[in-house]
This record gives sequence, structure tokens and C-alpha cells, in this order.
Amino acid sequence: MRFIRDAKNCSSSWAISAVEVAADRTCMRMRDDIFRWFPFLTVLFSEFDLTCCKKCSSKSFCAGGSPEEALLFYVRSGLVSPNCKPKLPDHEACVQDCDDTDQYYLADKHFGQYVYIMPEDEPEIRRDIFLNGPLLAIFKVYEDFKDYSSGIYEHTHGKFVGYHSVKVMGYGEEDGTPYWLAVNSWGREWGDRGIVKIKRGQAYVDFEKRMVGVIPRYHRH
Repeated sequence: MRFIRDAKNCSSSWAISAVEVAADRTCMRMRDDIFRWFPFLTVLFSEFDLTCCKKCSSKSFCAGGSPEEALLFYVRSGLVSPNCKPKLPDHEACVQDCDDTDQYYLADKHFGQYVYIMPEDEPEIRRDIFLNGPLLAIFKVYEDFKDYSSGIYEHTHGKFVGYHSVKVMGYGEEDGTPYWLAVNSWGREWGDRGIVKIKRGQAYVDFEKRMVGVIPRYHRH
């Protein structure tokens, strides 16, 4: 199972979901080349590099932001690995250097080619996940989502508390109920070890309304 991030008290799902989607799709892009020689190699990007994304958040890194702008930053400016930026910089400042002075910041950058918005069409969404890898979903969160522990989440009660974003890595059906399989950013203690099954097509949740993908920039050597 892939590493499950924990945002703790930082409202950074916008950043975590974006870097996770970018990293997983880069893995898929590279696997036919590098991964045949190094099958256990993984790709990880640092969400803290997004402190340099001026368009991502109007306030601060931990006050929420735009996942779409985060993916556009990956395209325009690239993202570094957690080895370069393992923690949030002091005062959330944009620091264009690696914490380890022996590492070169620009050499650690990976880039995307372009960002695209998925149509609100389940078959197209499933097809894109199958062909290109995980998508980023931005949806409405209600109080009952925080209490999810297992099974398929369906909104039934509680107030609307805001928008949230997750990495959608798959889909399936359980006892006749179709669902999306997503990775959250609240640690392994939440949900099913950090994973959630979300019922497809929920009108109040609008899960399919804002799904975003990105194509990594990768060239064979």
C-alpha cells in the first residue's frame, strides 16, 4: 500500500492530492522504461514545494488552496521530491533550495505537460483512470464524512463544512452499489487505513463535477 499522508491540522488536501496524482501518473509514465530495471522504485513529490505557487492560495499554505493551480504549477515550474523539501518551510516561505545543501533544487524538478478537466461522465472518468492513472477530485464535504470508517460512504446527515480534494485511484461495485476508491490525506487512523469508498453519482456531494487530470512530461533516454 502506498504511503498515506497526514495533513494533521493543516488544511492542505489541495496540495497533497495534487502531488499524489502527479507522482502516481509519473510512475505510470516511467514504468515501461526505468521500472523494468527497478521494479520497486517509487516516485514521490513534495507538497511543500507548492509554497512557491503564488496562485495556489490567497492566504497561506495551511489555509486551503486550489488543486487545479497546484497541478498547473507542476506543469509550469515543476515539483521536487520530499528528499529535497521534507517539511514545511518556516513561515511557509517560498524557498527555492533543498534542505540538504548537497542537493540541487532545479535538478530535482519533475514537470507536467498539461492539465485537463474531466467531463462529468462516469464511463469517461473510469476510462481515464484505467489508461492514465489516478485523478484529483474536488467535492463537497459534510459532517458525516469525518465519521467514515468503512463500507461505502453516502452522505446522509450533517452540515456542509467546505470543499475537500482527494486522489481517486480506482472504482468498483459492492452489493450493487458503484463507488469510487479514493485516498484521503488524514492519515491511516481515518477511514479504512486512509482509504475511502465513495458512492458514485451523489447529487449533494458533486464528486464527479470537478475531476482533474495531468499528463506528466517524461522523455525516454
